[in-house]
Amino acid sequence: SPTASVLVSGQAPSGTPTAPSHPPAPAPMATAGLPPLLPAEGKAFASSLPTLSVAKAAGPGKSSGLQYESKMGSLKKTPALQPSKEACFLEHLHKHQGSVLHPDYKTAFPSFEDALHRLLPYHVYQGALPSPSDYHKVDEEFETVSTQLLKRTQAMLNKYRLLLLEESRRVSPSAEMVMIDRMFIQEEKTTLALDKQLAKEKPDEYVSSS
Repeated sequence: SPTASVLVSGQAPSGTPTAPSHPPAPAPMATAGLPPLLPAEGKAFASSLPTLSVAKAAGPGKSSGLQYESKMGSLKKTPALQPSKEACFLEHLHKHQGSVLHPDYKTAFPSFEDALHRLLPYHVYQGALPSPSDYHKVDEEFETVSTQLLKRTQAMLNKYRLLLLEESRRVSPSAEMVMIDRMFIQEEKTTLALDKQLAKEKPDEYVSSS
């Protein structure tokens, strides 16, 4: 048979078209700069090639841009501010003070650790009585402050007395005195006008009120 002869001889019989042993080489890809001339039926594929090449080229750049933005975002993040030692110490003191002000006196101590944990906050009441030097220091500070206050009070009184003396020596009245006199005269005129109107309209009531 023809098939057996092919298997034995390894050659195709005459008159039978032989398939190529290697697949045909693909057509050269179009470059972005100079695309090769293609037949009319492949124009759509050729027009899509530059777009694909641009998209492929834009891919790594986009990823690098995202990496750059992520790095910049990580750099822009401000580090979290940690509380200072003084703030932590004050916070613990406030917690201990709250535990002392509101103790749990109804629950018994089940263990030594629990007793230590519940009695430790009472260290806030630890202190020493003032010494005689502390009393002496407080007396000195009180005397200094009292002396300064007395000096300031005396200086203000002297200034006020000096102003009164200058006012008494002045021949013409000051602007303040003139303003006070004007206000007093205006008030007297208003009162007089009201009395006249009352005496004119209701003389009996005016006489009884006066």
